[in-house]
Order: sequence, then structure tokens, then C-alpha cells
Amino acid sequence: MLSLCDIKNTKTINLEKDWKLVTLFIGGNDLCHYCENPENHSTKESVEHIQRALDILYEELPRVFVNVVEVMELAGLYQGHGGKCAMPLVVQKNCSCFQYSQNPLAMQELKKVNWNLQVSLHALILLWTPDGRLCYAPTVRTQNLVCLPGVG
Repeated sequence: MLSLCDIKNTKTINLEKDWKLVTLFIGGNDLCHYCENPENHSTKESVEHIQRALDILYEELPRVFVNVVEVMELAGLYQGHGGKCAMPLVVQKNCSCFQYSQNPLAMQELKKVNWNLQVSLHALILLWTPDGRLCYAPTVRTQNLVCLPGVG
């Protein structure tokens, strides 16, 4: 993984003549902390951050294609005790929203915010794409997670 500075300073990349492909993965970190403080983790704010990142890429990198991969549905990572699917330890530790997983209203709110982020990001891409050099890759929005034998 190269940063913007790495790309600009790499001697094997001709910044002006070489085409570059950048994949921007939208992770779930901000979304995972939505439950702690919904006002500080709004969909609008998240989309604005993504738009700024896209603006920087297009301003700083000539001849670039950007592939945007949206955030996955986080609530699908949790199936609860009835589903007997174990949540990965990293998710348990890093996603405060799962502390409220026994509360169906809280999980429904997480799903709603998650969906709003996906829809807003899709709208941003449709409206923002200046020249067709942006590719939008939605994740599968209806996930069927399968528990492995012996795991849960």
C-alpha cells in the first residue's frame, strides 16, 4: 500500500505520463463508533470526508482511475447467540455498536445508518464523477454469513 507521498516520490512512477489505479476501501471504523456518539459520526460527515479524499486524489494525481469500494453491512457480522455464530474477536473489541447487539432497536439503527452511508456514497459518486475515471464497487448488501462447523 502506497501513500500519496510515496506515489509522488517513487522514481519508477512517471507522475505525468503513467496511468495509476487507486482503490479506496471505505471501512467501518466510524460506523462502528456511531453508537457511542451519533452526532460525531453522521452519514453527512463521513461522505464529506470521502469527497475530500477523492478531491485530493484528483488534484494531486494526474491520469488516475479511482475504484471506490463501499462499506459492508456491519450488522451482518453479528448473528447473536441464537444463530450461534461467533463474532471475530477484532470486531468485538473495535466495534462498540455490538455492545448493544441484544437491543433490536440499536441494531436496527446501525442497519439504517449503514444503509444511509451506502446510499449517500453511491449518490456522491454519481454526482461527483467529473470525467468517468471513477469506478464504484458496491458490496453485497444482503449478506448471508455462514457459520463454519466447530466455530458456532
